[in-house]
Amino acid sequence: MDGEREDDHRHRRINIAQNLALTRNALLALIPFDKELPLSAWFEIYQRHPAKAIKLILHAAPVQ
Repeated sequence: MDGEREDDHRHRRINIAQNLALTRNALLALIPFDKELPLSAWFEIYQRHPAKAIKLILHAAPVQ
């Protein structure tokens, strides 16, 4: 039974990597680029403050 749980855990790891890639791509599309801050600075801000990143995604306007 422990082996089954371990296999399930490995399967979920694949989804985690995909979810992180999707989140990163969503942030790239939503980041309010500024001439004063390079992209790496934005990534650092959102990495240090994940709640800001989630808020940015949740409050984004749909693309028309």
